[in-house]
Amino acid sequence: MGMEDVLPAGFADIGCGTGCSFAIVADNKTGRPASFPRGGEANMYLDLDYSLESRLLAAEWFSYDAGRCFLSISTLIATHGSH
Repeated sequence: MGMEDVLPAGFADIGCGTGCSFAIVADNKTGRPASFPRGGEANMYLDLDYSLESRLLAAEWFSYDAGRCFLSISTLIATHGSH
């Protein structure tokens, strides 16, 4: 992906060096951004996998501190109301 390619489900994946990236999540209706809990140097080689037909989001990354890879699977939950 490029420096700031917008991903289909309201995600932006932004590079911060070799193997380093972070993501920003945005509300599809309001465009209001929120930080994603993984990324940067603490979560190297971050890879997000998702489908528009599903609310599941898989995140895979490597931690140099732990010396191993991690896989996290989350369910995206829609929120309603105004702030």
